Amino acid sequence: TALYNNKNSRNTAIGVAALFSNVNGSQNIGVGHNALQSNSGGNDNVAVGAYSLQTNTVGYENIAIGTSAIYGN
Repeated sequence: TALYNNKNSRNTAIGVAALFSNVNGSQNIGVGHNALQSNSGGNDNVAVGAYSLQTNTVGYENIAIGTSAIYGN
């Protein structure tokens, strides 16, 4: 279900529900279970690790490395 709702290009997601809610965001990388799961319009984000940047919705230019890193952004 990675990139399940994706409508944009230039995104990479590896892991269950990674970038699941992404619709308009571009140039994002999510690696890990639920990485960037709630991202809907944020751009240029990198999340590596389970639950990293999970609740980010429209934030941009974030880098989160590690389990639950920047979880509540």
